Amino acid sequence: SSHFGSNRLGLRTFSSFSPLAPPRTLGRMAKPHATLVFSRHGESEWNVANRFTGWVDVNLSEKGVGEATNAGKLLKAEGIKLDCAFTSVLKRAMKTCDLAL
Repeated sequence: SSHFGSNRLGLRTFSSFSPLAPPRTLGRMAKPHATLVFSRHGESEWNVANRFTGWVDVNLSEKGVGEATNAGKLLKAEGIKLDCAFTSVLKRAMKTCDLAL
């Protein structure tokens, strides 16, 4: 079974439970064997200018750098450790990922 959720910090997560494990153990949920975390890139320079970015490869704004750094702090505060990360080839997405990790 699977579960989509949002923790107290607003991070969106997806947890998958093993089909071999019982779904409940003494009234508690079974521990998920995987958690998928989604994150959007931080604010870009074109977001500030109210321009549609699409696939144009623009940098993060100063605020976007702060958002990405804060995302990393939130992940750490929640004790979320990532095994791997995937991002698009756009520099705003790669920079967000680098700063968050």
